[in-house]
Amino acid sequence: MKTRVAQPTDRGLVEHLLASFRAEHGHAPSGPLFLPKPGEAQLHVLLAELDGKPVGMIAAQRCQELVQGTCFLLLSDLYVLGEARRRGVAGSLMAGAKELAQRTGCRTIRLMVPDFNVPALTTVARAGFTKPNELLLTLG
Repeated sequence: MKTRVAQPTDRGLVEHLLASFRAEHGHAPSGPLFLPKPGEAQLHVLLAELDGKPVGMIAAQRCQELVQGTCFLLLSDLYVLGEARRRGVAGSLMAGAKELAQRTGCRTIRLMVPDFNVPALTTVARAGFTKPNELLLTLG
C-alpha cells in the first residue's frame, strides 16, 4: 500500500473518490474541487493506493495557533472505498497524516468523528488519538 499527497494532476482520482463518498453518505457537492500545487497552500489531500489504484483519501489542513505560535493539522473527509475496507487503508492514511504533520512543523493533529461512527472511532484510537474536551458549534 502506498500513501501520498495528491497533486493537481490527481484531480480526476480525487473527484472519483469524492463522488463515491458523497453517494454513500448522501452529500451534494457545494462547489468545484480545488487541489493546490504542493507548497502553495495549507490544504493537502492524501491518497491511499492498493495495487496502483486509489482506494482512499483524507483531507489535511495546516492551521495556525496564533497565541501559542504553533500549528496543528486538521483532518477531515476520511474515506475508503467499500471494497478496500478492513485492509489497513484508513490506518495507512492516518500514518501518512502523522508524517505530513511532522514535515510541515505541526505538533498536534485534530479531527472530529461523530460518536455514532464506531469504525472511525476505532481507527483513530488505534492511531493514538484521544478524545479531549473540545467544544464544537455547527452552523446551519
